[in-house]
Amino acid sequence: MFYRFTDRSRKGMSFVNKEAAKGKAGPVNAEHILLGLLKEGTGVGVYALRKLGVDLKRLEKLVRDELKAKGQAEGGGDNTKAKASKKSRLDRAVRFFTGIVRAWNCEAKEVIDEAIMISKGLGDNYVGTEHLLVAILKADGSAACIILLKMGLTAGKTEEAVLKILAGRYNKRSSK
Repeated sequence: MFYRFTDRSRKGMSFVNKEAAKGKAGPVNAEHILLGLLKEGTGVGVYALRKLGVDLKRLEKLVRDELKAKGQAEGGGDNTKAKASKKSRLDRAVRFFTGIVRAWNCEAKEVIDEAIMISKGLGDNYVGTEHLLVAILKADGSAACIILLKMGLTAGKTEEAVLKILAGRYNKRSSK
C-alpha cells in the first residue's frame, strides 16, 4: 500500500507512528498524520500550508493540545503498543515501512484511502504529503480537520494551492 508513497510521505508516516508511540496506548488517528506531516516539514503539503499563511508552530500546538485532551499526548498514559490487526493491509504496510506495530483507527485509514483516491484523481502515480493534507481536510469530523478549518483552510482552497505549487514546479522543470 505504501509503495506509491513518496520518500517524504513515507518519512511523515514514520513520524506518525513515533508521535503516536509517545502517548497513551491508543490507535493512530488523523491528528497523528497531521503531526507527521508537520514534523517531516519539507513536503509539498507543508509548503502549501506556509503559502496559505498557516503558522506551523501554532498548528502543531493546537494538534498536540487536542491529543492531550484526548489523553493521547506524551505522558498521557502507558507506552504499551496496541496490537495491530493481522487482517489489516494498512497495519501490515505500516509495520513493513516503519517497523512499528500500532493500530490505526478508521479515521486514519480513511485519510490514507482518501489520499490515494485524490492522487489517482489528479492523475499522479504517487501519494505525496500534499495528498495526505487534502485528505485530512476531507475527513469531516476529525479533530485534525476541524483544527485546519478553524485556521481558515478548506479542502478546495488547499487543493488549489497545491495545484499551483505543483504547476510551478513542473513549469520550472520543463523550461530547463
